[in-house]
Amino acid sequence: MTVKTLFAIILKLIGLWILVNCFANLLQVVLEAFAFATTRDSNNNTNVANLSIAIVLYYFSQFAIIYLFLVKTNWLITTLRLTENFESDTIHISLNAITILQIALIIMGSWLFVTSITEFCNQVYSNYQYKPIVNSFANNFILITNFIKAVAAVVLITNSKWVANILHNKNDLSS
Repeated sequence: MTVKTLFAIILKLIGLWILVNCFANLLQVVLEAFAFATTRDSNNNTNVANLSIAIVLYYFSQFAIIYLFLVKTNWLITTLRLTENFESDTIHISLNAITILQIALIIMGSWLFVTSITEFCNQVYSNYQYKPIVNSFANNFILITNFIKAVAAVVLITNSKWVANILHNKNDLSS
């Protein structure tokens, strides 16, 4: 495996990590924006407009960074000069690029599953404990969001080979 291939794998994994976190937080951001938009305030219209612009700019910048890390990996490697100052052009690792990506996807999916399940169980316990007091749309939405994140994590783990093959681009990761 070459040094360029190793850095391409690392950059693609960072981009995938940002993508997973971006989608994991998207539902919660939408919920908070909805809750903010439904409050009654005199400056509510300008606040909602400012909030909407901030959310759009945030996600636009996130997707631009994801695009750089996942699609323009070679450009990023050459721009940051990551392959310079190495004594050897090759690194001896007995795993190929798809296997490394698959292992990383399983680890990321497992982390997402564990955090989602713990948040889901905590929310179920809180809803059960305080049901007579608080039964709001926000609590149920967070419960559903954590369940969807757990299902998405299981899908990521079970289809890690397919996702690794998609991420493995012959131009970027030639083993």
